[in-house]
Amino acid sequence: MPVSEGEDFVFTAEMTYTGAAGTGRGCLLGSRDLILQLPVRTFTGSERTMGTRDWFIEGRPVVEYVRSRLEDPAIDATGLDGLMRELASAVEGAVLVDLSVVRRFKVRTSLLSGGIYTSLRDSGPGWKGFPLRKADAAGFRDSYRGHPASAGG
Repeated sequence: MPVSEGEDFVFTAEMTYTGAAGTGRGCLLGSRDLILQLPVRTFTGSERTMGTRDWFIEGRPVVEYVRSRLEDPAIDATGLDGLMRELASAVEGAVLVDLSVVRRFKVRTSLLSGGIYTSLRDSGPGWKGFPLRKADAAGFRDSYRGHPASAGG
């Protein structure tokens, strides 16, 4: 049975990307076991020279490619994590978080701190944030409600 948004995964096509590829716009895909952030458009430059880079997978814009793969009837719930790992390896700057190793996990929907926050530590600093708009954060919150990783947050 093909995957369905809201049940098997949650996806936002527009978020703030911060990662190895720089800063800019990105997308975020979450399954029950993984969170994947991909760059869509990043800003590059130094001093007086600025530029942008649009990201592609197999010649197609990242968001378009991800959506088409998620709509593929051959992808079912058991193959979703494999797809996410494949996408992570296809894009330089992808951030893949395995929720089985996360010690603390929070999804916030407030105006100034909306997003997903994960930490590999039991306490103290070390949080990794994925900023989201309030409506998108609410979708992720609903999807991860009761998740075992959220017990540490």
